[in-house]
Amino acid sequence: ERRLAARVEAIRAHGRKQPIAGHLDPHRDVATLVGLLVVEEGTLLVVPVQQEHAGLLAGHLASGQVTIGASFGCPFEGEVPVAAILTWCRRLQDDAGIHSISLCDTSGMAYPALVKEVVGSVRAACRGITLALHFHNTRGLGLANVFAGLESGVRRYDGALAGIGGCPYAPGATGNICTADLVHALEVSGYPTGVDLDALINTARNLEKLLGHATPGQVMKAGRRLSGPIAAHHGPAG
Repeated sequence: ERRLAARVEAIRAHGRKQPIAGHLDPHRDVATLVGLLVVEEGTLLVVPVQQEHAGLLAGHLASGQVTIGASFGCPFEGEVPVAAILTWCRRLQDDAGIHSISLCDTSGMAYPALVKEVVGSVRAACRGITLALHFHNTRGLGLANVFAGLESGVRRYDGALAGIGGCPYAPGATGNICTADLVHALEVSGYPTGVDLDALINTARNLEKLLGHATPGQVMKAGRRLSGPIAAHHGPAG
């Protein structure tokens, strides 16, 4: 996220006149070139690129995903109107040809009723868009928000191994929802993920050892709700 912030500043510094692609490797930095749509004083700034990169960018635009940060509230500006999110989703779909958008709860301000409101509005207004949701567990509502998203028809979610992460510019921000906690919650609720939960738990535990400090993940500490002979007797849920 720090690298992303630096690239935003680079784009702002260059403005609309001078292409910045000459300063980037188009293969290594293609995410910057095609995905960085910067809001500057209410204006959508698409990164200007040199002609020789146009074909490369066109292919990625068709399959890329754009993230809208602070979709559920901003610690600096307060409530984010649903109408503003709809405006950006429509512009991304109609003007930039984007068909996959991730709505991000950058500072952990989302709550289930708001998730249902925002997701329902976007899905009704932009029917060709595939939505993903990105939640932080800053206020303990990460998984509750996932289930609100599921009830609203979203099937793509971000997670972070062991629940690490955060946001360098959001006051009090904590990690993303833990991937193992997410997978476990989905599996016991009847949503098969195809993810090897045991391997995920072991990897999260190893990461905690590597980092040298405790991480927020819960299932990595407690394990599955049922395991061993008990799980075999009662069935797969857990």
